[in-house]
Amino acid sequence: MKSIKSIAPRIAAFAILFGCSGLWQSSLAQQMGLANQYDRVSSVLNPAYNGINRAVQLDALTKSQWANFPGSPKMNIVGAQLPLNRDFATGINLQTLSIGKFQNAKPLSMFAIGADLAYHKQLAKNLHVSTGIRA
Repeated sequence: MKSIKSIAPRIAAFAILFGCSGLWQSSLAQQMGLANQYDRVSSVLNPAYNGINRAVQLDALTKSQWANFPGSPKMNIVGAQLPLNRDFATGINLQTLSIGKFQNAKPLSMFAIGADLAYHKQLAKNLHVSTGIRA
């Protein structure tokens, strides 16, 4: 059986390698936003996502929370994204939200329309900057 002194450098090298790979992975996690808050239409949360793939994109989402409870929240989203050129993209989204059938309060509902303009710039081979504005 090998002594602990002979395998200690290997354990230390493995720990350093594992730690560095964890740091590298966390830095890559910020490169492309994925779904958050259980929405699959990222442009609804952030207008800078419009045109990020440089392709026409149509999205639809329907979500019903607590499906068997009366008055449970229901949300519907329809969105479209259109790249205008290499740097600019536009988008539009429609949202409805309803929560209802309360004993002591009125049902709540919301309807929203958003028009977006996004700007994307490639600074380096693997470095992109995006910003967006919504009206």
